[in-house]
Amino acid sequence: MKKYLFDFDGTLVDSMPVYVGTMLRILDENNIKYGDDIVKIITPLGTIGTAKYFIDLGINKTLEELIDIMKEYFMDEYLYNIGAKKNVIETLKELKNRGCELNILTASPHITVDPCLKRIGIYELFENRWSCDDFNTTKSDPEIYKMAAERL
Repeated sequence: MKKYLFDFDGTLVDSMPVYVGTMLRILDENNIKYGDDIVKIITPLGTIGTAKYFIDLGINKTLEELIDIMKEYFMDEYLYNIGAKKNVIETLKELKNRGCELNILTASPHITVDPCLKRIGIYELFENRWSCDDFNTTKSDPEIYKMAAERL
């Protein structure tokens, strides 16, 4: 049986503008200066990793407070607006019909990923829906891919 491991944001759904906009909004609201490479830096970090990075940049909040703000800001978008990228649903259904096992490994938390997958009708297509939080690391850590491969 063929097994596939997909990223979520920017691969299955068109959420990257929301993610980036939310994170930059938080930096701007806290008057934190950042370089042109900020998106490249934070994209693989996930919510927890990005929150830690922002605290290191000077945001004066606890990790929990910052994560709560992030989740609040992008929750509605994931719950009601973000859709699947072109041809994703059809492609995933075809792979599933061929007997393939489908899995997700994402930096996004379950609180946003799972409802979004359910709303667009593809949640049940996946055997596993893993967040970096499930591995207590970020996608920039190569070990996460080894751990996911072992689970597969």
